[in-house]
Amino acid sequence: MGVVVYHLLLVALGGSLGAVARYTIDQLAITYLNSSLAGTFIVNISGSFVLGLLLGITS
Repeated sequence: MGVVVYHLLLVALGGSLGAVARYTIDQLAITYLNSSLAGTFIVNISGSFVLGLLLGITS
């Protein structure tokens, strides 16, 4: 059961870091671009890019 707990902790850590990054980028987009939609777009594109890199590295 140790491996399952380890994986759950990794998922929780990734989720919390992602939430903080999404909030920060969204606030920066609101401040500098006056658009919350731009922040969402930037986060989604960069998240897809990072996920693609991670999947490419681990495959």
